[in-house]
Amino acid sequence: MTQSYLFQRLLRRPTLTLAAVLGFGVLGAQGQALNYSAAGAVNTAGTFSALGATGTAIAVGDPDDDNSAAQNIGFTFVFNGQSFTQFVLNTNGALKLGNTAPSSDLDDFVSSTDPLDRNMLLPFLGDLVGTATSFKVATTGTAPNRVCTVEWSNMTEYTDGSTQPQFTGFAFQTKLYETSNRVEFVYGPSTPGTGPAALTYAIGVGLKGSGSNAGQLVVATKSVGQAWSAATFLNTYYPDPLNQTFDFDKTTLADAGRTFRFTPASCSPPSSVTFTGTTTTSTALNFTGPANGTSYTVIYGPTGFNPASAGTTITPAPTASPVNISGLAVGTAYDVYLRANCGATDQSALSGPFTITTSCGAATAVATFPYTQNFDAAVNGTLPCGITTLDANADSNPWINRSTVPTSAGEVSISASNPNAMVYFWNTNGTTAANDWFFTPQLLLRTGFRYQLSFKYRSSGASYAEGLEVKYGTGMTAADQTNLLWLNNSITNPAYVTANGTGMLPVTSITPTANGLYYIGFHAISAADKFFLAVDDLEITATPVSATSAALDRAISVYPNPSTGVVTLDVRGASAKNGLQVEVTNMLGQRVHTATVRDNFENKLDLSALANGMYVLKVQSGSEFSIRNISVQK
Repeated sequence: MTQSYLFQRLLRRPTLTLAAVLGFGVLGAQGQALNYSAAGAVNTAGTFSALGATGTAIAVGDPDDDNSAAQNIGFTFVFNGQSFTQFVLNTNGALKLGNTAPSSDLDDFVSSTDPLDRNMLLPFLGDLVGTATSFKVATTGTAPNRVCTVEWSNMTEYTDGSTQPQFTGFAFQTKLYETSNRVEFVYGPSTPGTGPAALTYAIGVGLKGSGSNAGQLVVATKSVGQAWSAATFLNTYYPDPLNQTFDFDKTTLADAGRTFRFTPASCSPPSSVTFTGTTTTSTALNFTGPANGTSYTVIYGPTGFNPASAGTTITPAPTASPVNISGLAVGTAYDVYLRANCGATDQSALSGPFTITTSCGAATAVATFPYTQNFDAAVNGTLPCGITTLDANADSNPWINRSTVPTSAGEVSISASNPNAMVYFWNTNGTTAANDWFFTPQLLLRTGFRYQLSFKYRSSGASYAEGLEVKYGTGMTAADQTNLLWLNNSITNPAYVTANGTGMLPVTSITPTANGLYYIGFHAISAADKFFLAVDDLEITATPVSATSAALDRAISVYPNPSTGVVTLDVRGASAKNGLQVEVTNMLGQRVHTATVRDNFENKLDLSALANGMYVLKVQSGSEFSIRNISVQK
């Protein structure tokens, strides 16, 4: 089966704009929570009654793709916290409340982030063709129980002429109910097309409030083989729009009278949700509650958590905005869910997730090891604290912290440890080779320790060999990265492989000859027109090194230890013609004493000015050194 022409026209394949690369997809900004939910939606059998002569024609310039002028509802209809007396009909199975048209006459209004595409009712959004008499409206009944019925009739699926439509003569209605503010989609008869059965889609069926995030949508979904009676409802955008929205073919068209009913909640979700005053460990949640709200349920936890079974609920339940959320981790993303409570048994739908990332605070060097980074604490599309990138070839294709990559099969998870990994994605111009870095935070590396890096890496597979080199140096430029740790010009593994100090391609360890601040850099060096390269789960361990020379280690003695500050360094047989260099550092790696001592001599070191504590004594002869831990106790 093949996709219908309407879906091919509307569902654009992901292009590698920054938004697509970040994995933001098509969801819009968070905003007003819709006062309808999947829990209040009903799929039921009913009766379809065509408007016929009772309806007033709605004029359009083009029955294929067009928006009408504003039409009167006949009463005030409340939706998404707003009052409406008019609507605009779209010929492609959509209705927008208010007196302004949507952003286009043919678009995926469900996922659109355009402000013009809000407050929309979508009985059957698709690429449809009607006739000059297909569109009607009628308001019937008496106040306060009037009903406004908007009808699309004699509608046919649009095709490009190379295939036959899956249906013709389709009719459906949107009904707006006064006072209750109920919405109904009622579907009438249709005629199967004459061609073979082929998978086709409605781009969307449902309600849209202020955007496309969870809590702002109610959409109906089903697979191609299911009857319309099997359709279910979601409070989110379609999880896999490339493969399933509202699917059918000529053998599974609507049964006449099939009705999707949406009843607003009596307790509306809080709206205008924002965060203010965010620090490294806290934030303030701000919102506007419904008039009948008495308290609010606030649940927060790591991104991706399930509020039904995990997370932290603030107790006692707050009764007003703002709500302070404290005890958070530095530079970490959290999801927050919010519900209004309007009575003992009357609650709104749970709105969210609303995502907030705590501040990183002042940058400080990593001095405690092991250092680990799995890129999961930061929200998709943002960098963890201390991680930086360099787009050395200025092609606007940097390394990005992300959870998925777009492929011909749709979005594919990319992390080794859920949910994120650092990913380099190829430049689609096909001619620009990779030349992009990401760097660890500043690392305080000390003499007397051996530092071992390990990480996981993968590519898309053998069809696109990627290249990666790992270096370290004193800065975050290519020129500063002077020491090679690892190199692989043919990364073809589609599953993650761990690079560490062992194996066929080990990572060289770092043994500093002087205390200092360093960065480890990951440099994508793939040829042009490849695919993607992913790195995850970094770890840097530190192992004490007592000496680089056994002979030098045997040649020195240090006593007394502990001492009150005066230490004897006895050197015998070190073969050091020009003397030996002594360096004493504290536990922060700071140099606190230096001296030159003689071979075959009892050398006195006066450390009495130092505070009580542990210190590292390093004795160096040329490129060789030996380490002793000493204690000053006065």
